[in-house]
Amino acid sequence: EMLNMGFVDDVETILKAVDEASQCQTLLFSATLPSWVKEVTTRFLKKDHTTIDNIGESTMKANAAVKHMVLPCHWTQVNTIVEDLVRCYGGGKTG
Repeated sequence: EMLNMGFVDDVETILKAVDEASQCQTLLFSATLPSWVKEVTTRFLKKDHTTIDNIGESTMKANAAVKHMVLPCHWTQVNTIVEDLVRCYGGGKTG
């Protein structure tokens, strides 16, 4: 969505500023792969770039391997809950 809101112009400005594209590694991450994102990759990434698409043409636009949770809470509790989730599901290490 950020690219839909004009972020694509910023990305293009950054990618155009690279002097020697063949001498650097460029990684582009996008949660979705609409046609205009693919077009940006063909213009700015190396011709032999690799695209990893975990969604494909699925109508479910979230990766099925990702566990989704909804935890209703007051906005003041968000930081604590995120820490608890990381501690519980992320191997126990937090900030």
